[in-house]
Parts: sequence; structure tokens; C-alpha cells
Amino acid sequence: MKTLTTILIILISATTAIASPWLACDPYPTTEIQPHYFYLVIDAGAPIKCTHTVDPQAWKIYDLANIPVGNHSSTLTACINDPQWGEACSAPTPFDFARPQGPKGPTGIKLLK
Repeated sequence: MKTLTTILIILISATTAIASPWLACDPYPTTEIQPHYFYLVIDAGAPIKCTHTVDPQAWKIYDLANIPVGNHSSTLTACINDPQWGEACSAPTPFDFARPQGPKGPTGIKLLK
């Protein structure tokens, strides 16, 4: 059992170490209204409702692992759900980014003696 636990910890650590980039923002000051969730729009697509991971350095909002290679434009909107008034959101904040393409494969592969 101890070996299984050790293996799981190593696998989880390795997965976290090679995790893809996240769309993130600075933490909100404790004196401001804290968002309950965000809406992310990438390349004028449908809004994606995102929860976030609170961290002292940055709030992780969306894992960009599956974003295709190329230039992308996005907007992020912070929202709360007020019990009396319903959803209240900020104005969308734009953010542009690019996922680079990998290099071409090697040529002239051979065995040498």
C-alpha cells in the first residue's frame, strides 16, 4: 500500500510539473468583491463558464492544453451570482496570445559507425 501511495504521489507531481499553460489572472484584493466564476470567450466562440483555483500568486482559470497552434484572441469576464439581482458581470477584458508551432522533424536520419 505504501508503494502504491508513493507511485501515485510521483505521478501526480510529474503531471503537475509538465502541465500546460493556464489562462490566469492576478488575485483579487480581499477588499474587493470576489468573483464566483468567469466567462471565457476564445476566438469569438461560445462563452465557457470557468471556475478558478485560488492561489496567492495567480488565479488559474482555464487550462489551454487543447488550444490549437496559432494566434488567438480572448476575453475574460468576472461574474458573481447575487441572490436578489442574479448574475452581475464585469466588462470583458481582452487578452491575445499565441501558441507556437513545434520545429520540423529532422532530416537525413541514418546509422553511423
